[in-house]
Amino acid sequence: MTGNARPRVRKRFRPTLWASLATAVGLAILIALGSWQIQRKGEKEALIALLEARMEAPATPLPRNLDPLSDVVFLRVRTEGFFLHDKEVRLANRLFEKQMGFHVITPLRLMDGRTLLVDRGWVPVDTQRSAPGVSDWPEGNLTIEGILRQGGFGGPSFLQPENSPAEGLYLWPDLETMVAAGRLERPITTLYLVQVGDASSGTYPIARGLAVDLPNDHLQYALTWFALAAALLVIYVLYHYRPESEAR
Repeated sequence: MTGNARPRVRKRFRPTLWASLATAVGLAILIALGSWQIQRKGEKEALIALLEARMEAPATPLPRNLDPLSDVVFLRVRTEGFFLHDKEVRLANRLFEKQMGFHVITPLRLMDGRTLLVDRGWVPVDTQRSAPGVSDWPEGNLTIEGILRQGGFGGPSFLQPENSPAEGLYLWPDLETMVAAGRLERPITTLYLVQVGDASSGTYPIARGLAVDLPNDHLQYALTWFALAAALLVIYVLYHYRPESEAR
């Protein structure tokens, strides 16, 4: 039995120069990318905390100067004006409690002459103003409180759906097209206002709840880069841990 036993192969770790240099460069890059994502994670969490604090703070008057946007987005404000109901448009495919509907977007003529688009809330599909449970469309001078949001499409451009301005239907808030289609005077095109209110009032439009929806996937990205660095190191070790004859 012992005469048929295979001889034990001795292995040694003998790294080569160029493979070691290439691995060192690769590890440095991967670890740097992972560390950068950890830093970005902290920055994103700080930004989210800042925006949430703006939303929860008492409402302030709508600033006259809305630049830079980073200073006013998600700011809770109040303003005065009257609605232009004949210029109303709708954001389609909006869910509320698993029911499909629209968000009503109505221009608000401000006291200083500017026009601000206001997301007044959710209504079911095919809801008419005279239907039971639908509140009167408010007329006259009003005080509106809401959260400033930035318009535009938040996803990749190749996934951007096409709006239907001629029908007054939009899948994403294209503010410039909305104000152009409504021929609004002195429009604000960089921001719109999401009106806040009591969502349990039982009347439409139902004010939408808001949350800071900034993506924060930096931890997953960091773990991916660190995992790739670990895999590269394992491959490097296994490649150079070879039988002694091959190592020579």
